[in-house]
Amino acid sequence: KTIAMAWDKPFIGVSHLEGHALSPLLTERGIGIPYLLLLVSGGHCQLVLVEGLGKYKTLGATLDDAAGECFDKSARVLGLGHPGGPALEKVAKQGTINKNMFSVPRVEGLDFSFSGLKTAVLRQVQKNENVDVENIAASLQDVIARHLVSKTKKVLVETGAKYLVVAGGVAANQVIRDFLIKVAEERRAQFFAPPLAMCTDNAAMIALAGGLRLLHTKDEESKKDMSVGVCPRWPLDEMKPAVERKIS
Repeated sequence: KTIAMAWDKPFIGVSHLEGHALSPLLTERGIGIPYLLLLVSGGHCQLVLVEGLGKYKTLGATLDDAAGECFDKSARVLGLGHPGGPALEKVAKQGTINKNMFSVPRVEGLDFSFSGLKTAVLRQVQKNENVDVENIAASLQDVIARHLVSKTKKVLVETGAKYLVVAGGVAANQVIRDFLIKVAEERRAQFFAPPLAMCTDNAAMIALAGGLRLLHTKDEESKKDMSVGVCPRWPLDEMKPAVERKIS
């Protein structure tokens, strides 16, 4: 704010989640509106219908932990370090999937739940003297992917969305991407994802969101609205649309 005031520059408040939601637009040009967004990261897991800049409708969300948190904490239990997602994915390549080791969480509607899986991983470690880290990692990754995809497929069926986008740190997981590509093909939807380097938090996605909002904000006073404060939880549904027309 100080820089904006001192240099007489526009000040645009940007939501971290909106940055993720728009991140595939950094490199992809074929995404149509509306598109179904699976936003998966260390702190968030939700299914959102993106209808335009600032126009977001959350259709499903995690009831407890996010998928990324499940990866990170499970990796810690398995002694794989941090960040857990990439470490667990690497180890999982050496393991064999046991579909009887973990159950896909049973959650009604379009919501997710991952806290039970964290507990299940801990129990596997506690009850086995010789922990088979590779197989646990492979089995956990598989069940998380199946849980994410089962809900995503339901939304694709219910909304008839023709474009499926995945974003957020967990979107870098190749197994999850492969599952989503398959379900998109089944539903005849086009699949899009940001490059791996732009899945995790990055300045480019924030600059894109801010740039689009600046571009489509006609009111000069709104370009210098200093009333915007820090908000640790800023649901996409509660954001003000920047423009009436859709993103193009």
